[in-house]
Amino acid sequence: EISAAKPFVEHDFELNDGSILRIRGVNSTIVSFENDDDGDNKLVVGSFQATMPEQDGVEYLLMCHHPYDWLLDHDKRQDHWNSRAKIQLFGHKHRQRVQQIDSSVVMGAGAVQPSEREAPWEPRFNVLNISTHLEGEQRFLEVEVFSRVWKEEDQAFNPDFTRDGLESKKYKL
Repeated sequence: EISAAKPFVEHDFELNDGSILRIRGVNSTIVSFENDDDGDNKLVVGSFQATMPEQDGVEYLLMCHHPYDWLLDHDKRQDHWNSRAKIQLFGHKHRQRVQQIDSSVVMGAGAVQPSEREAPWEPRFNVLNISTHLEGEQRFLEVEVFSRVWKEEDQAFNPDFTRDGLESKKYKL
């Protein structure tokens, strides 16, 4: 479904309060060539596919393979996406990072099958539980992240417990 007229993918899911979670997948390799790994900031997402209109009752989850620091237009993309996308998922780097920036959760996803030559070799993935909650008159989007990491001794993906010994971490946006 990718074309010049629509270089991104979108899919809507209904949240528990009837609002919409719109997943927007942007293509970070449209402007790309064989030496993209030779230094930073060579890829371009562009405003056409990256602009997410503000709509009542719609929250955005952004997916982009390459992280901000690989994008030539990263300042523009980061400013806009932080103002629109409550959840931002990035790949390419195989090291997991989860942080809350203002009213967004930004995740470097890790990798289920990283190269064993990468140090540290640590296969992992995340499961997200996304819901809305009211506290008085205030509406919140809650993102609960369940991280799983490969344990060689168990030959299984097990919970990656938080410092508090919890199986998940919650972000209230």
